[in-house]
Amino acid sequence: MTVATLKRWALPGAIALALLPLVVSAIALVAGSTYRPVADDAWIELQIRDIGHHAVLLGPYSRFGWFHLGPFLYYLLWLPYRLTGSTGASLAIAALTLNALVVVAIAFVARRRGGLPLVLLTLFLVGLLAASEGAQFTREVWNPLITVLPFVLLVFVAWSMSCAEA
Repeated sequence: MTVATLKRWALPGAIALALLPLVVSAIALVAGSTYRPVADDAWIELQIRDIGHHAVLLGPYSRFGWFHLGPFLYYLLWLPYRLTGSTGASLAIAALTLNALVVVAIAFVARRRGGLPLVLLTLFLVGLLAASEGAQFTREVWNPLITVLPFVLLVFVAWSMSCAEA
């Protein structure tokens, strides 16, 4: 293999390697899971099920007696939830799908900021974060957990914008 070939396949290979645990988790959910959401996850599933039937105007409920701003999370999870069967496991697959898209976006922003070395370092650190948090981390729809990887993306985008990149 030439150096040009290695460089061309390095980014897609790194992204595929980073997404492999997410794909394995989704397969495990589909293959024989009896996953049933409870507590906040069940509330989120009920809100997602309401989309198209009722106006969903409030965000996730807080245990302190108020709602978070806006239903954007529900609308992000709605399409993968519906496409995968509208079950409890579909909710976890929707979270995996969202996190997979965020990991890909992080990789592309990292490539623009620092090239392949930064992509490899970033994906390694994202994988380390996910591994240290456990398997449930990337398939959990609970709002304190599902926002972690999008926040990492926000930090990368803010870094790029502070360096005057469009």
